[in-house]
Amino acid sequence: MFPENGGYPEFPEASANAKRGENLERLACLKHRFYAGCSGFRFSNTVRYLHLSTKYFDLFSKAPPPCSPDICINKQIKRDMEKIWFITGSSRGLGRSLTTAVLAKGDKVAATARNPQQLKDLVEEYADQILPLQLDVTSQQQINRAIENAIQHFGRIDVLVNNAGFGITGAAEAYTDEQVRNQLDTNLWAPIAITRAVLPYMRKQGSGHILQISSIGGRVGSGGITIYQAAKFGLSGFSEGLAQEVAPLGIKVIVIEPGGFRTDWAGDSMTYAKSIEGYETTVGKRENFFKSGDFKPVGDPNKAAKVMIDIVDHPQPPLHLILGSEGLAIVKASDTAKMAELEKWTPVSISTDHDDAPDFFETEQGKAYLNLKK
Repeated sequence: MFPENGGYPEFPEASANAKRGENLERLACLKHRFYAGCSGFRFSNTVRYLHLSTKYFDLFSKAPPPCSPDICINKQIKRDMEKIWFITGSSRGLGRSLTTAVLAKGDKVAATARNPQQLKDLVEEYADQILPLQLDVTSQQQINRAIENAIQHFGRIDVLVNNAGFGITGAAEAYTDEQVRNQLDTNLWAPIAITRAVLPYMRKQGSGHILQISSIGGRVGSGGITIYQAAKFGLSGFSEGLAQEVAPLGIKVIVIEPGGFRTDWAGDSMTYAKSIEGYETTVGKRENFFKSGDFKPVGDPNKAAKVMIDIVDHPQPPLHLILGSEGLAIVKASDTAKMAELEKWTPVSISTDHDDAPDFFETEQGKAYLNLKK
């Protein structure tokens, strides 16, 4: 095998690349290592490592001339380290903070927005790293075209971030049908559609990360934003099931659940249903608070962006990641109340089992479920 301390990165996929006749630059790097005669390196090891038959030996022989050590290895390290991101809603709010941070890190971004002109300053600063794309996330045709353009431009998508969305405040009965559809189309249908469109590429790559920007509102219900939360609860359920489906494929799903952050979510981005009588102390109280300008969340979107970049590099990222101390407090309080309610009503829940059914808690499946919770 190659020397562990020779300053060269490993190439675990080199065999597959050689068999496909692809990535001759990597073969050139290996060629350099052979000609350089680095300590402990033998050509027989290369042949065994690449499983080279006569056909593939010929391919190896025809690889480009060996580049200089520094250029060759540094290019490979850079290619292995940099990621290609596809971020929706890149022009404002949390999406803007994340896009800026990803570019500053040196990664590349297919940055989507309804109006790509809002990304002009980032294009000017990071011309070689960013691909601005116009995207209405509720249009399947535009979704397919944007993803195809990103793949054609960058060659792959390593990280999908479904960030585009907006909030709406009002009583459940006050929303118009159009308002309900717009919420569910943008905050639920769109991330599902985009995820489904990207999955075939990640499946073929055998790797990828999907970050679903949900909300504390996807874990805990609150009066006044019921339709928004219906979408976020739905996205969370979809993502939990999806995580189990794609884990064997090398794809990781992370549901990002921010509490309040200092973006324009409750400001210019917020929409409202018509006020109706009877909800003054519930929905009306929330609406007045948002409109007053007194709502000052504790969350910093730039810090959230850094966390999301770091979590993608974590070997075992969580399925759910709460962002912000406010969100953490809300979820802890909710979980405590839900557990107390569950214990209180457990006898009633058990009473509905069929008379000839075994004690589920004593079955192998039941024990497995209980052990998962420990």
